[in-house]
Amino acid sequence: MILFGVLSKKLLKKSENHMKKMLKIATYNIKHGGSLGKNCQDIARLIHDENIDVVGFQEVDSFISRSGNQDIIKTIATLAGYPYYTFHKALDYSDGEYGLGIMSKYPYQVITTISLVQSIEPRILVEANLQVNDQEIPFFVTHLELGSYEEVRRHQFKQIKDHLSRHQKFILTGDFNVSDWNNENGIFEYQEFFGEYRLANHRYMSFYTYHSDYHLEEVAPLDNIITSQNVEMIGVYMIHNHYSDHNLFVATIKF
Repeated sequence: MILFGVLSKKLLKKSENHMKKMLKIATYNIKHGGSLGKNCQDIARLIHDENIDVVGFQEVDSFISRSGNQDIIKTIATLAGYPYYTFHKALDYSDGEYGLGIMSKYPYQVITTISLVQSIEPRILVEANLQVNDQEIPFFVTHLELGSYEEVRRHQFKQIKDHLSRHQKFILTGDFNVSDWNNENGIFEYQEFFGEYRLANHRYMSFYTYHSDYHLEEVAPLDNIITSQNVEMIGVYMIHNHYSDHNLFVATIKF
């Protein structure tokens, strides 16, 4: 009878694991797709070839002359063959709009867009509800402000934490503009409010995702993918590229 109980638990555990969904998540600051949107095709090919399921984008143009008056997210999604995509305005810029984007193989519903505090240039947090077959998971994308941790990002981290705390599980992607924690006297800015979460980019495995003006010299670990503890992080990697001044940052997760 005891043996049967143990076997039943093992079978149940195996069944639960079988039901978990695997996703390949990416965050990518695309620097508006390059002059006149010239890098959109390369960006689309990169994401397609890496078989990314969902991407959170930063620095996205929408109908701005510098990027060829294109809907940049639509252009990349169309070229990559992704059926679901949205642009999210942070501010009016030049003759168009500028902000964040989401692109996905799976359907999602945008829940809300939140203006971040302490921003000189308007910054936002976008929340969507991602539908992966029979399961749902909250998906966030953001781009934090430059400036100091104490004066700016500490307040933005707290604000974002308040929203994440409402969910049992979540995925957060973004360019967090954090300082280099590996520098002498550097601080790990995530610790105070995000220390309890899983971080793809962290003190013990640092990815220098920003490489500055299309050169491949690594400069700072700005970008990250963050999940609740009940979302497993299976693998993490970064792809150097010339299509932006940031690298594509990828994490495979299971939930």
